[in-house]
This record gives sequence, structure tokens and C-alpha cells, in this order.
Amino acid sequence: MTITPETDGRYMVLYQAMYDPGTHFTSWTGEVRKGKGRTYSEYAAATYIISQDMADFYQTLGIQVDPGTFEVDGIYTQKRMLDCNTVQSTIVWFGWYIPITPEKIPFVTPPEVEFIDDFNGGQPIVEVYHRVGPNCPICGSPSQANRADIDKKAVPKWHLR
Repeated sequence: MTITPETDGRYMVLYQAMYDPGTHFTSWTGEVRKGKGRTYSEYAAATYIISQDMADFYQTLGIQVDPGTFEVDGIYTQKRMLDCNTVQSTIVWFGWYIPITPEKIPFVTPPEVEFIDDFNGGQPIVEVYHRVGPNCPICGSPSQANRADIDKKAVPKWHLR
């Protein structure tokens, strides 16, 4: 997750997701808005090309969709800064628009699936993100360009090429 300041109290967010090879999707992108104290709210969305496997899965839900059509997923989260390096993100709404059509407007019209209610028993999804900053021994930073102060025993061998 990368959060970039835009204007006072508003930020752009970008998530790089990991999926099985062959799944075609965009990154999750959205907007975070400052609330009271250490709280924030966020809307984000991603677009997918529906594979045959997903079309088959959706059929079990009673949703007829052709492979190769597009799906848009949206989330609404409540964020809380736990400290200067840690943010807790609680996904309270997660909608699947299958397939996306001009009549469907993410976050405005109801989706075909509301993941939290339909699959997660109404329980929000809680994620915790930690800052990777200048003292990260794996990725380094300009302040550690010579990497002489890195404990090489703590770093995976593949990274020391």
C-alpha cells in the first residue's frame, strides 16, 4: 500500500495485489480522507477480466457471466493510525459488480455480491500495514546506499546478489 498526499486531509492510495498468474486485474486505487484524530475513511476499486474459473464460480451463485467480460470490485474502509509506522485498515464494505455495465455505478448502485455479508458472516476484514522506511534491511534506502551497515545474516541470500 502506498499513500500519497493530494490536498489537505485527502490522499491517493494504491495497493499492489498478489494473485495467481493469468488473472488480469488493475491495481486497487482510491482516495483516503482524514477524519477526527487518527481516523481516516477510504474508497478504493479494482477492475478484473473474468476468467472461465470465475465465471463458473459465479454460476454457482446464480450469476450468469461470460468469460472475458469485466468485473469491478470496490471497498470502503475505516483506517486508524496505531502509531507513526502502523495503520489498521478495517474493510467494512466489499462489493463485486459482476459484470460491470453502464447502469452499474460502484459505491452508488447495489453490487451483485457484498462479500462481507454474503461470505464473511458480516464480519469486517481487518488488515494491518507497517511502514517500510529507511531502516529496512531488505529494501534499503538512499541513506543506506553502501549497505555496509546491513546485518547480512538477516537478509535472504537471493537479495544479496
